[in-house]
Amino acid sequence: MTTTVDSLVAAAGDFIQPDRFSPTRYPYTYACDFMRQFTGVIPAAILEDEGLIARIRHNHPDGWAAGAGAMSRSEASQFRQAWAAVEGRDDDDLARTLADAYLRVHNIDRGEQ
Repeated sequence: MTTTVDSLVAAAGDFIQPDRFSPTRYPYTYACDFMRQFTGVIPAAILEDEGLIARIRHNHPDGWAAGAGAMSRSEASQFRQAWAAVEGRDDDDLARTLADAYLRVHNIDRGEQ
C-alpha cells in the first residue's frame, strides 16, 4: 500500500482540528506565526539592525537570522519587540495587530471575544 496525503489525513481522524480560534495562542503565537510565514512584513530597518541580528544570532546560532531555514517563534518575538520599540508602540498592541492579520489571512473567526 502506498502512503498518500488522503491516507494520512484519514489515519489522523479525530486528531485533526479545524482552523478555529484558540485563545491561548492569541495574540503572541499568532503574531509570531504571521511574521514567520510572511517575513516580508517585517520592516527592513528591523531586519537590518546589526545589533539585534547579532543578539539573535548569539541566542540562535543555527536559526533563521544566521541563514538557516525557518524563523523560530523566539526569533520572531525578538523582531516583534524591536519593531514595537521602533514604532513607539506597546508590544501587546503590535502583537494583536499581527495576530489579527494572521487570523484574517487564514480565515479564522475570533468569534465574540
